[in-house]
Amino acid sequence: MFIVAQILAFFALIANVVAIQLKKKKQILFFWIFAAFFFTLSFIFLQAYSGALACAIAGVQTTLSYFFEKRNKKFPLWLAIISIFVSLLAGFFTYQQPLDLLPIIAAIIYVYSIIQTQEKFIRQLTLLNLFIWIIYDFIIGAYVTAVSDAIFIVSTIIAISRYDFSKNH
Repeated sequence: MFIVAQILAFFALIANVVAIQLKKKKQILFFWIFAAFFFTLSFIFLQAYSGALACAIAGVQTTLSYFFEKRNKKFPLWLAIISIFVSLLAGFFTYQQPLDLLPIIAAIIYVYSIIQTQEKFIRQLTLLNLFIWIIYDFIIGAYVTAVSDAIFIVSTIIAISRYDFSKNH
């Protein structure tokens, strides 16, 4: 199961690296749906259920955000609040040790990132989120996922420099 988890994490990496290099929010969200699916399965195979649940919830949130974006509608505040509440509730039920708080924190940051209207804020919050996940991944033994996070960090920094930083200078 360990090898399967690492392979699934690799597929999620590909989806994430492609996503963050795209210019439009709708495109980013589309690939993040696939990344969330693969990461959820990867964490399940590692028996890291707080991480799996956080990723599954993120996948649902991303899918909802994608459909709102596709219809040119803003993600409703009430739905963001429900998403945060669901993340906290999931964390409460899967909590076994202090380490399990990291996916909860990451999930809340993720909710905030997907409701952003400007892609530059999505990328900045993604960077913060990744630093939290990389710590969690190394500790639980999700090594490909941790490497994925590191590559995703580099890719996010490249995207920030391509789309956000270069326009300002």
